[in-house]
Amino acid sequence: MARTPTPEIQATPLRPVASPVESYVRPAEPSRSSLHDVAQGLAAFDTGLKTWLQKREQEQDKADAVRGEAAFNRNNQAGWAEAVATGAVPANASPIFMESYKTTQGNHMGVRLREQFNTEYATWEGRNSDDPEAFDTFLSDFISTHITTDDPYILAGLNPHIEALTESAYQTYSTDRANTIYNDHVGTRAAVVGDMIDHASIQGVTLETGTDYDALMSDILAEREQALGSGIRRNDYDKQLVAAIAAKAIEHGDPMLLELLDETLPGYDVALSSLPEYRDIKANTIDALEVEARRRMTDEAARQEAEDEAHENAIVRGVMDALAEDPNAEIPEEVIQQWSIYDPEARTKLAQARNTLLNDSTREDPADLLIIERAIQEGATASDILEWAADGIIKDPQTFRTLLDRANRREEALAGILGTQTARRYLATIKERTMPTDWDEMFAPDGLTDEGIEATRDFENMLLEWVIDNPDATAFEREQRINEVAEIIFRRIDQQERTYTSQADADAQRAEQEAAANEMAGTASEMLQDPQPASPTEPQAEEPGVQAGRTVGEMAEEAQRTVTIFSGEAPPDLDQIDETSRLIIEQRAEDAGVTPEQYRDFVWQYTRRSLDLPSDLPTPPPPPAPQSQANPDIFQPTSSSTYSQTPEVQSRAPLLDLIGHTEGTDRQDAYNETLGYGILVDGVRSGGRGADVDLTNMTLGEIDQLQTQMLRDPDNEWDSSAVGRYQIIRTTLRGLKRELGLTDDMKFNPELQDRLALVLLERRGLSEWEAGRLSDEQFQDNLAYEWASLPLATGMGAYEGQRVGTDTNGLMSAFAAMRNGSGNAALDAIDQVTSEPNVAYANIEDWERPRFLEWNHDPVGNHEANLATINPTLASVVRRAQEIAGVDFVVGSGLRDEDLQRKAMEWGWSKTMDSDHLATEEGHSDAVDLWPLDPNGAVKFDRNLQMQIVEAMRTAAAELGVELDIGADWQSFQDLPHFAVRA
Repeated sequence: MARTPTPEIQATPLRPVASPVESYVRPAEPSRSSLHDVAQGLAAFDTGLKTWLQKREQEQDKADAVRGEAAFNRNNQAGWAEAVATGAVPANASPIFMESYKTTQGNHMGVRLREQFNTEYATWEGRNSDDPEAFDTFLSDFISTHITTDDPYILAGLNPHIEALTESAYQTYSTDRANTIYNDHVGTRAAVVGDMIDHASIQGVTLETGTDYDALMSDILAEREQALGSGIRRNDYDKQLVAAIAAKAIEHGDPMLLELLDETLPGYDVALSSLPEYRDIKANTIDALEVEARRRMTDEAARQEAEDEAHENAIVRGVMDALAEDPNAEIPEEVIQQWSIYDPEARTKLAQARNTLLNDSTREDPADLLIIERAIQEGATASDILEWAADGIIKDPQTFRTLLDRANRREEALAGILGTQTARRYLATIKERTMPTDWDEMFAPDGLTDEGIEATRDFENMLLEWVIDNPDATAFEREQRINEVAEIIFRRIDQQERTYTSQADADAQRAEQEAAANEMAGTASEMLQDPQPASPTEPQAEEPGVQAGRTVGEMAEEAQRTVTIFSGEAPPDLDQIDETSRLIIEQRAEDAGVTPEQYRDFVWQYTRRSLDLPSDLPTPPPPPAPQSQANPDIFQPTSSSTYSQTPEVQSRAPLLDLIGHTEGTDRQDAYNETLGYGILVDGVRSGGRGADVDLTNMTLGEIDQLQTQMLRDPDNEWDSSAVGRYQIIRTTLRGLKRELGLTDDMKFNPELQDRLALVLLERRGLSEWEAGRLSDEQFQDNLAYEWASLPLATGMGAYEGQRVGTDTNGLMSAFAAMRNGSGNAALDAIDQVTSEPNVAYANIEDWERPRFLEWNHDPVGNHEANLATINPTLASVVRRAQEIAGVDFVVGSGLRDEDLQRKAMEWGWSKTMDSDHLATEEGHSDAVDLWPLDPNGAVKFDRNLQMQIVEAMRTAAAELGVELDIGADWQSFQDLPHFAVRA
């Protein structure tokens, strides 16, 4: 049957409408008590009570309003969200949006805070201490330092993280404390085992019964049982036990101790040495013992050989001294017998040498003597001299004595002045500069030619003679003398011809010049005493005492007019003297093969010497520049407003700027800079430098007083008074004042400083170099002796312990810029050479190099300045270590301020803010970090190099009686570069 269809219902769909609703209903107030009514009544009479009631009602109303607003916001959250999303309401105007934003901020801060806490806790020195109160303080300080907001919404997101951090921190600290105590207990037990082994070994030696290994093992087992009974885990204890036995076996050189590992200990089924984790330890220890045994044997053999050689040398030297004094001298039989122990041919050599010295009247072959000279320079001893005499090579007793004395003196000097790095470097340079350019002509296998032998002999003899005359000289004085002698030798070497003018040749030339000068003085005196020439028909009578060969002193007494001409402050101008004297000078100069000016200078010098007057020739002024007619002379007083623009300065600017860079002055106060960045100006060291001083507004008289004060400062360990952009010392400045006629009231301004620098450059051959008469290498060497921060042509500094601020390429760039007139391009090249980080930090990883550059941009150039910031006692140890280390190193870090120390902690370079690098009351650092350099002058943290520095510092400290805290000795955190003075 059909179903009746359902009627369709027509209805309007329901559409929800959201509208704000105030859902907060204030709770009904409680019924008033009788006391409330009483209070209301009293309030009418007591204004204080009335005020309190009103304030309470206001606070209640305000709290109700806040609650109502919060309820409103919650009930209308969807409305606020839609309004912000559509842009109808700004985000910061929506309380719902801002609450969510701040809560999220707090959550994010909490996550980062927990990460930061883990980092700081890992570097906290007290993490392993047994001091819960210290941890409470650390945690409390951390939270209070890092939480700086009181916004309730941010705190709402942050607080759960703080609670979790606090709980986790206490759990971690408790675990660390437990592990530390446990590990210390295990380590102490292992140390007890080590003491047991030491005692057993010493007792065996003392009683001459040998080590009782059974008793020792019994004691070890008893100690082990106590340790395990205290709660130490068996595997942890046995690991330390095996390590202690292996270490003591190596220390005592006793392989029998390793048999203790063959015992089967309680808890094991097999011996310890059979267990996989300990099997390799025993095998490696046996290998180490074998290596150590061979090393000891080698060392003992070398020691015995050195003792025998020293004893033999002493005997031979005594015999040689006797023969040198008298070839017929009787040598005691017991001496010959002792000598024969070391040399079976001793009697034969003695007889042959005696016979040669007594009976061979022929002269030695000069070629043989050159060979002997070369051998002495390579280390020949008295024994070798005796053999050459026995073989008939040395024949004359005087030659024998001379060579013996030279060999003995050189052997002694090698342990002194000739053994220094500076002397060895100069000897190598002498060899290089006298080496033939045509290798086919080189007959000396070692490259030491006859010219090189002569130069080396003169260099060594001059130093040896000086040492004899100055036995108590300081290290600084020795270094100064080495540099002076080297400069003399280098001036005698003609690098183009590869020839050397020896001391003997120089003496001969000087004698010829003196004779020529005396002859000229005599002739000039005659002519000046009787200026009218004699008639050709009437022979001139010779004045008594006026003849060739007389001394200049005699000429001065007999010819006052000669004295008048040649005793002035400078040699006379040839154009200013009478024609007769000038013609004589020209004729004598031609005969002597010199210029008239040189001949005139000879006469002037010897006249001045005879009168006990200074006879050093004044420095000639530089040739005028092309614009000299339009510009003032740089050697005359010039106004400061125009001087700095003169072409004389501009054309030399690349070199002047390089000097300012390498001396370190342009990095700080340039023309106002003093030694060590001002640390000696006021006697106070602060932050690595001292007080600023306005040198450019000081007079020369005031500068002299300042330099005198600096030299008298007991902290002036450099014994220097360098000031200004070009670091001119007092002695040099006084000489420049006399030379240029400067007065004490003149200002030491930039213009004058540049002017003085140009004079110093001229002294070192600037004009000669610019004219092409002086090579780049010779000019470079000359400059290196004026400014220690500039390198010699070899690339090394001219003075021991003084680091150069650039390399040869940097100086050549400045030379090229001066030639080409491209000042700016030259400075760019200089900066690239001297400041390129790839030079100083070429061995540092790319990711870490920016840190090093930020920390110390130029570690080599800043070495002396950093050294000046540390404790003077520690600085003395560093300087001594540099002399003996055998490896170059610099001060990478000295004095630090708190910001720098904090950065070191952030980078993981330090573990504490309580660092010895921070300034003491005296203003210096009690700690220093030393960085090794590779042969290219780049910092290289190679462990072998660092350990060489460590050993050198140990030795230097022991020599100077200084106790050091050495970072390499730290147990928990080895810091190889770190050294500090113990408090």
